[in-house]
Amino acid sequence: DAEAMEKHVEFIRSKRARSIKKPNTEEPDHFEGSLRVPKSVLDGCEAGFTAADSRRDKASTQFFDDTALMALLCRHDVVLFIANMRSAGEKQHYVIVLLETLFQHLPLPYRVRLLYDIGCQTERSCIKWNFLDCYIERISFGISVFHAIRHQW
Repeated sequence: DAEAMEKHVEFIRSKRARSIKKPNTEEPDHFEGSLRVPKSVLDGCEAGFTAADSRRDKASTQFFDDTALMALLCRHDVVLFIANMRSAGEKQHYVIVLLETLFQHLPLPYRVRLLYDIGCQTERSCIKWNFLDCYIERISFGISVFHAIRHQW
């Protein structure tokens, strides 16, 4: 359920945010946890892409309850699951709830390769906040070439 996941994501982030130190701007560039993309690149991505900006509203809820749909498709472009986006913006809880739902229907050894325009930010959040922690080892995140070009590396 997307609303329950939204509350869970907000709760985890608010709880952990209190215990995380402010980042040192003088620290050298590094890799966060198991991520294979440097922190500076991920920070630049987050700052430069509309879809990765959780503070920017991309659609109005003034006139409509639903702002968009997010779907999880297989490699044959068949819709597996769909989420009705009810917030103004591409919030991460939508992709997290879709992946959680998918894994609830997959046999245990199955792995998932996820191609998502901001998969780099989704993977970063999953590692930073332990979202999808029981599935993360079974997910390979990928991004499209158009997004990769923006990373400038």
